[in-house]
Amino acid sequence: WLEEPLLADDLEGHRRLGELALIPIAGGEHEYTRWGYQDLLASQALTVWQPDACWVGGMTTMREIFALGQANGIWVVPHRGSEVWGLHAILALADRPLAEGGRPWVTWVNGAPPIVDGMVAAPTAPGFGVTFDESLLVRPARA
Repeated sequence: WLEEPLLADDLEGHRRLGELALIPIAGGEHEYTRWGYQDLLASQALTVWQPDACWVGGMTTMREIFALGQANGIWVVPHRGSEVWGLHAILALADRPLAEGGRPWVTWVNGAPPIVDGMVAAPTAPGFGVTFDESLLVRPARA
């Protein structure tokens, strides 16, 4: 696919480009709620949606976005899907699983599964399967 070839808010431009392009048009990582994805659906701007689990309102909203997209023939591939938040959504919800690469500079999350030969495995620890390096967290100063 061609990912976000235009400004994210140019839905009409994405729709027109999608009519002309021979490959799918992807985007949506800058939408923040299920209502944003309802607008994307109504606009017919994208054939691949890329919600970000950290930006859309969490896993409940991810479930709603997956359901909306899949019910309407949209391929849902989470933004940064190989990171544990997107990976869990893919493992639980995706009808065509594919994980976009993560951010190797995210050093404060410990225990995230590595990408090996283009594959990423589910974490085995409870919850999201990660811990945080608390020495890297910024704590607010006390007044």
